[in-house]
Amino acid sequence: MSLRDDDVLAQCHRLSRLGLQNQAQASASLLLDDDTVSPQIRADALTRLVWIKFHQGQHAAAEAVAADAIDLCCALQDPVRESVARAYHARVLCEGHDLVKAADEATAAVRIARSTGAALPQSIALTMLAIICSPLGINDAGVDLAREAIALAEQSGDSEALAHALINDGSIHADYLYRLGSGTDDEKKGFLEHAIRQSERACRLAAAHDDGEMCRLAGFNLIEFLLMAGRPDQAEAVMRETAFHPENASARGAVHLMHVTNLLQIARGDLAGGIASLQRAIEAYIAYPFIELAVFSSDYLARALAQSGDFKSAYHEQQRFQALSQQLGDKRSGGHLRSALMRDQVDELRAAIAVERERIASLTKVHADLQAEAEQLLKASLEDPLTGIGNRRRMKAVTAELNSRHTPYAMSILDLDHFKSINDRFSHLVGDAVIKTVGSMMHGILSNHLTMSGFAIRLGGEEFCAILMTESEADAQAVCEEFRTSLEAYDWGGIAAGLRVTASIGLAMACEAPDDHARLALADARLYRAKRGGRNSVVADG
Repeated sequence: MSLRDDDVLAQCHRLSRLGLQNQAQASASLLLDDDTVSPQIRADALTRLVWIKFHQGQHAAAEAVAADAIDLCCALQDPVRESVARAYHARVLCEGHDLVKAADEATAAVRIARSTGAALPQSIALTMLAIICSPLGINDAGVDLAREAIALAEQSGDSEALAHALINDGSIHADYLYRLGSGTDDEKKGFLEHAIRQSERACRLAAAHDDGEMCRLAGFNLIEFLLMAGRPDQAEAVMRETAFHPENASARGAVHLMHVTNLLQIARGDLAGGIASLQRAIEAYIAYPFIELAVFSSDYLARALAQSGDFKSAYHEQQRFQALSQQLGDKRSGGHLRSALMRDQVDELRAAIAVERERIASLTKVHADLQAEAEQLLKASLEDPLTGIGNRRRMKAVTAELNSRHTPYAMSILDLDHFKSINDRFSHLVGDAVIKTVGSMMHGILSNHLTMSGFAIRLGGEEFCAILMTESEADAQAVCEEFRTSLEAYDWGGIAAGLRVTASIGLAMACEAPDDHARLALADARLYRAKRGGRNSVVADG
């Protein structure tokens, strides 16, 4: 290894960390075009070039370079370099949504890195595997992997690996556990605060080491998380005070900058401008591709449209959000990755007990089959088959848990007005379509509510229930009014010409009655008061 080659490689890494990806690529090319460069330096240059092209948005080129890097590392029989090259390759595959191959590559990277005992390659591989876990809903594994990646990065002393591990840990807690998770309000608040702390730490670390790429990534995440926490002034301060240098940002960094700029526009009160910006940006994110930002921006856009009173557009945007979410986190791929993680554990066991190979493989398959069957049966037992929302059994399970924790909540019953006449006039097929749409709308409103979580339940027929996590009757009544007005304003003409749907709602607070049976009866009595009062209304104690 000559001093010159070592210096050029160091310069390539430094430029890449600063975010100057074009200049970094030029340095890598100097090494790759020189036949006298050692194969180890060439392997390092190829691996860094994967990362450079990833941040430039050149995913196909990044995959091709990764294949060359892995082949060279294998020829060198260098497991440290091979594990890092495979980890970067997995990240590129994940961005391109080849999640099955990404899961296999990431678990291979982790297994190879662990065999070396070296902290840095283990941290890099674990961070990439945690990133793949997150959008697939395997958050328990993602959190554990991210935590281990942070500890190993601290042990290695590599600032880039540590900043990346901290950023990813924050993203898991904010984007998936807080935004899309099903915990209590206090739990979700804790997830978001953890994400903010990790992002702040990553910002300080990246700034101290002149790592512009990680500084931008951590800073943009921090801005979004502060806005999610209702702290726009702090978010504005981060935008002003952090030296993002957008002129030096990679293509990926520029896309991320567009995202937080749009969110700040809405936070400043420019709702119309923010809606227009988000509509343009989502198409750009899909084309990049940066589907994760497209998913979250679609969610923001649906809320902004609803806030502006354009409920029809909000409903259609919510449908796109669901489709993009499915694209980001395919359930089959999630199952594959969970199986891959299990296979990794089994492989470690095989190394210790070689004679058990066939028996363990058989037991693993049986276990996976039984687990899948049990999960399917559990889901079916708690889900209404027509609407996909919870059924009475799910309602009892939810309220039993809330009652055991002494958590305040509200219980409302929603009944569609004159539903029999809809079936008689338009057909039972139209009636079923109405029921499905009502269930979807209730679930969408509860899933996207900024301050209140809850569960949508179908009790049977045209009757629904909503469990609302609040101790404020006024807040619960406001959500019920949102149910009612959304149904009233919805364009039902797409299902049947001349169709109109309204609902009557009765609301009871958990503290008003001694048990769930009495609460249901109280909400039901108020529902009938709404019916007798002319329908299409909400009745509560107040």
